[in-house]
Parts: sequence; C-alpha cells; structure tokens
Amino acid sequence: MKLQTGFSLIELLVSLFLGSLLMIMLVKLYFSFRETAQWQDTLAAIQERERFGAYFLAQRIRQAGDSTCEPGETVDQSNAVIGYDSDHLPPDLRKESIPNSDVIVIGECLRYHNKLQFIKTAYFISDTHRKEKGKPVFLYEKPMDGARQELIADVNKLTIHYGVSSSDRQSIRYYHTAAAIKNWEAIKSVNLTLFFHSNLMLLKKWHLYVTLRERF
Repeated sequence: MKLQTGFSLIELLVSLFLGSLLMIMLVKLYFSFRETAQWQDTLAAIQERERFGAYFLAQRIRQAGDSTCEPGETVDQSNAVIGYDSDHLPPDLRKESIPNSDVIVIGECLRYHNKLQFIKTAYFISDTHRKEKGKPVFLYEKPMDGARQELIADVNKLTIHYGVSSSDRQSIRYYHTAAAIKNWEAIKSVNLTLFFHSNLMLLKKWHLYVTLRERF
C-alpha cells in the first residue's frame, strides 16, 4: 500500500489561517506598542513644558515690580501686575490673544534694546498661523511695544485668578477674576491654569500659584 505524503488541503488551510491570525496579532501588538510609546513621548513633552512654564512664569510674576534697572533711576511701579479677562481685552491685546483666554501683563526690569528698562510684557495664548503642523498654538510673551516671542507649545487656553490680601494683610482669602479687581496694587499672588492639548491626548490642566514680591 502506498503511503500518502505531504499536507492535505484542510491542513494547509488551517496552517494558513493560524499563520494569518498570528500575523494580525503581531501587527496589532506592534501598533499598540508604538501608540503607547507616542503617548509616553507626548506626555513627557508636556511635562517638560510644564516644568519650563513653572520656572519661567514663576520667575517673571514673582519679579513683578522690580525697579532695579539703573542706579539712581526712578521707575513707576504702580500696576506692576495687570490682568484682563478674555471678554474684557483692550484692542491691542484682543488682536493678539485667541478667544476665551485670559491675558496678564507684568512690569519688571529687563534688558531690552541693550539697556535695562522697566518693561511691561504681556503673556497670552495665540495661534502661530502656521499650517504645516495643523493648528499649533503657543503661549507667547510680548513687550507692549515689541515683537511677540513663542514660549510654550500646545497651550490652547489660559485662565488667571488673582489673590488679594485679607484685611490683616497676612493671608490671602479669595482669588478673583481680573474684572473683580479694583486695586491692582493689592494683588499678592497669581493662580494660572494652562490647558495643554495634543493630537494624542485630551486637554490636560496644569496649575501654578505664584506669590508676588513685596513691591512697596
């Protein structure tokens, strides 16, 4: 009797099916690992921006009212911190900031045009108007009479509240929106909330509380 050799049709079909199933599982596993890696990279990038924002913005806000520009020079320290709610922006800032995002203006001594000067700088969220990467949005800083500069990417909203000292001037009892502030010289701290966004993540909120230096 002659023995049958090789695979039967059914065995061949089963082998092809199992091979295809294994290939599909490997492809899914690869894309799952790649998506996880991309998500981790995105999260790490946002955390790095948060650290930079915490350092940079805290330093700027804390130094509001710094008047040590030039020896013997007297500068106006009044309103070293001024905020604007998104629906109450002055015309020059309304054309810079995106809708539904607050703006803060900090006055301090900075080197500008090769000279230490008391400069008021606005911080706001704006579209770059570049189209090669979708809709990139940045936190910007802009001297009131100068050009704006990109600071932090993928921030699409900024909300700001201001802490006013209590009657004993030793503690902060409430935080208010800019519209509720009657005396900006009474501001003792600032609470900023940045909303980060990327193609791989939903909105991520980040809070920063900064106590201002004594200005008077």
